[in-house]
Amino acid sequence: MVLLVVAAMVLLTVLAVWLLQRDLRRNGHGSAGAIGDGLGNLIDVFDPGQSRASQDLKEQQNVGPVTPTPDPDPDDPVVIERGPDGMPARVRIRRP
Repeated sequence: MVLLVVAAMVLLTVLAVWLLQRDLRRNGHGSAGAIGDGLGNLIDVFDPGQSRASQDLKEQQNVGPVTPTPDPDPDDPVVIERGPDGMPARVRIRRP
């Protein structure tokens, strides 16, 4: 029984590779991208924790800088100076 299942899996794999190669030879841009995307998403099924972790990392790349308050306290000894692009350039600490 196990041998029959293994043989069927090997046969299906060979058939899938053959069909993919035939599709790529027929028209250089066929459905190979869609097949690759579908196979790439198998990680979501077999390892959902890894999938969630990679999605969280992608979200962290899109996080922007925290905007300052509109009216900073003039007595605050720590002043964050911003560059021309609005990103923090340096921090100045006033002596009391």
